[in-house]
Amino acid sequence: MKNNILFLIDTLTQFNELSRVAIILQNENNQAVFVIRSSHKIIEQRCIELNFKYIDYYTININTGKKNFLKKLWTRFLYEIPLILSVFISKKQIRHFQYIYTTDKIKAKYLVQNYQPKILLVAEDGIGSPLVFLKYFNKKSIPIINYPYEYSTIKQLENRALSNEGYEIKKMIEKLLLTIFSKKWIRKIYNKNYTVIPTQEAILYILFRINIPNPWTVHGGISNFLIAESQFMKEHYINEGIDSKKIMLLGNISNDILLQNLNDNNKKKSILLELGLDINKKTILCALIPDYTSTMKCEFHNYEELVDFWIDSINNNHKFNIIYQLHPAVSEIHKKYIKSKNVHLSDRSIVDLIPICDIYITSVSSTIRYATACSKPVINYDMYFMNYSDYQSNEAVITIQTKEDFFKTLYSITENRNFYENLVYTQKEQSKLWGMMDGNVSSRIKTFLESKIL
Repeated sequence: MKNNILFLIDTLTQFNELSRVAIILQNENNQAVFVIRSSHKIIEQRCIELNFKYIDYYTININTGKKNFLKKLWTRFLYEIPLILSVFISKKQIRHFQYIYTTDKIKAKYLVQNYQPKILLVAEDGIGSPLVFLKYFNKKSIPIINYPYEYSTIKQLENRALSNEGYEIKKMIEKLLLTIFSKKWIRKIYNKNYTVIPTQEAILYILFRINIPNPWTVHGGISNFLIAESQFMKEHYINEGIDSKKIMLLGNISNDILLQNLNDNNKKKSILLELGLDINKKTILCALIPDYTSTMKCEFHNYEELVDFWIDSINNNHKFNIIYQLHPAVSEIHKKYIKSKNVHLSDRSIVDLIPICDIYITSVSSTIRYATACSKPVINYDMYFMNYSDYQSNEAVITIQTKEDFFKTLYSITENRNFYENLVYTQKEQSKLWGMMDGNVSSRIKTFLESKIL
C-alpha cells in the first residue's frame, strides 16, 4: 500500500507551487492526493495528467450515520450553548459558523480514516485556512508542513481590516471578551482597535476554542513546520512573530527551475521564437495585474484605461522585445480585451519567463522575489497605492506610484546603460538573500519530507 500524501489547496496558484513538491515525492511508494477547496477544472485536468489523485473538498460525504441517545443529547447541548451570544451576534451567523466548524471536522476525519495520510502539506496555515480541519490533523499527530506560495505581510492584513466593514472593535462587550479570552486578536491601527477578521467572527473562534498562535500573520497557524525559501523570508517570518524552531530554511523548488532556465539558452530562444520575437534583442517582461480600480485608490477610472496606459507606455520601447503575462485572477473579459491589443502574450509559467527577461515590470507582486533571485531589475508600479514596504531594502526594485514616475523610471532603465547595469549589480548582491540558487532545493525538500513520512 502506498503512502498517501495530502495537499490542501484553494487556488490554481497554490496548486502550481505545491504540485512541484508532489512531483518530486510521488513514486512507487508515495501517492500525491490533492484536496481541492475550489471549483477549478484546470487543477483537475493537471492532476489527471500528472497521475495525482484528487478530491473535491465540498463533495466529501458529511453524513456520519446514527448516534446514540446520549451523544445526540450532548451534541444538541453544545449546539445550543453559543446562542447565549445572540444578544450581539445574529443567530444566522452563529449557525453558519457551527455548520462550517462541524463539516470541516467531519471532512478531516473522513480523509484521515479513508486515506491514512502520512503528512499534510498546505500553502498557508493562518486565518485564511480551515483551522478546524488542521486542528484535527494535529490531534491525530499527522505532521502539517506549510509550503508558502507567496510573500505576504501584516501590512496586507491591516489594509484589509481598514477597508472592510465589521473589523473595527466598536462595542465594549466585544473588546471585553477579546481582552479577557484572547488579546492576541486585537491590533491597534491608527489609534483604533481591529481584529484580523470580522470582530464577531473572531469572538466565535474564541468561543469554539479554535486556537491560532498568531492571527495577524498569514502563516501564523498550527503547522508543525514552515519551509522558508530564502534567508530573507526566514528573517521575515521571525519578524512577524513565528517561532523560529518551526522554520526550515530549505528553499523553494521554483529556485531550481529558475536556475535551470537561466542556464538554458536554447529555451530562451525557443520561447522568443514561439512568440515571434527577435532573439538578439533584450526583453521586457510585464506581468499584468487584476482589476481593483473600483475598490482601491487608483489613477485610472477603469481597468481598460489602466491596461491602455500600461501597454502603450511599454510598447514604445522598440529596442526591446515585450512579453506580457497575466495574473491568474485576471477575468476572462479582461483577458479578451488585453488580447485585442495585439500584444505578445504568453501563458507560460512565470518561472519560465523571468529567466529570459532583462527587465521585469509588475505591481506589488510576490513574483518580484523570483526576479531578484535571478538578478533582474524590477519596476514595481504600485498602481493601487498599497504602500507595502516589502522590497524597500532593495534599491534594484524601483517602486513608483504615478504615471509620471513610471514614464521617468521606464526611460531611465531602458535608455541609461550605466543606470541599468548598476541595478543588475545590486540585484546580484540581493539575490543571495532572496533565493537559494544552488540547484539542490528539490533534493533538500525531498529528503526533509521523506523523513516525516517514515
